[in-house]
Amino acid sequence: MSNGIIYNKARMEQTVSFEMLGFENINGGKAMSPTDIDVIGSVQMAADINGRFFMFYELKYEDTPFKEKTGQMFLFTAMVDAIERGGGAAVLAFAHHSVKDTNKSIIAADCIIKRFYLKGKWQHASCTETIGEYMKGCLQFYKKIAPDG
Repeated sequence: MSNGIIYNKARMEQTVSFEMLGFENINGGKAMSPTDIDVIGSVQMAADINGRFFMFYELKYEDTPFKEKTGQMFLFTAMVDAIERGGGAAVLAFAHHSVKDTNKSIIAADCIIKRFYLKGKWQHASCTETIGEYMKGCLQFYKKIAPDG
């Protein structure tokens, strides 16, 4: 995919099995649990932020709860924390969609953000902003502060 264009929809819809990829640690617990990322983006507009601001989104159907104590949550929050420690900026957002028919596409830009994780803290969204609106707002913000923007 490039610029929001899906070049091979059949491949995108193909199931990926994570069998044989979960490893146990020395105490018998999970040391690695594979997962997927629904949406990831990087702002690339100016030399000072080029590739240093990342947005991660996890999409859930309607009111499916977001579970903070899972391997997936640990991975997502660890990625945001590591990017921030390295001098970059990142945000993780959980958003809901209402597409019940699994044969229909979910338009990520229309999903409503419910929770954010940034700077080491979870926050509830205070409005009904969509992913598309949020990303446009981020781009406008960075255009204002970028030296060549």
